[in-house]
Amino acid sequence: MNKKRFIGFILALAGILISFSKVALTGAVIGIEKSSVAEISGALLTIFGVALILVAYHEEKAGLEKKIVRTARFEESIRKYDPALIEQAIEKIGSGAGREEYLRHIKKRSIRVSHGARILFEREADGTVVLEEYLPSSRHY
Repeated sequence: MNKKRFIGFILALAGILISFSKVALTGAVIGIEKSSVAEISGALLTIFGVALILVAYHEEKAGLEKKIVRTARFEESIRKYDPALIEQAIEKIGSGAGREEYLRHIKKRSIRVSHGARILFEREADGTVVLEEYLPSSRHY
């Protein structure tokens, strides 16, 4: 089970238990009567837990849908370079973690690898990412 999903289940369960219990959470004193603080905190925990479960679900779904096509030109251009750095950059495409840019002068998308190096790619309508070329820092269009 995904870590975010597990934490979401725990928070949602804790929120439901706090909302329906007869124990009041009022500072340092635990009372017998239900208070509005317990109701609000229970509702917030439940909402936050469900939101975390949904985020984990959508992250898993988005990760499964991403299809990457490596062209022969791309494979040729990465031959002499560190494959670990290139794989890290490829994983960042579409995730928001990398620095994706649209290069207007060549009308292609790129993501930075390291120290000025870039991977040029195109994103098709069905979400497929086509890796076209690796540009080391010494060679730019």
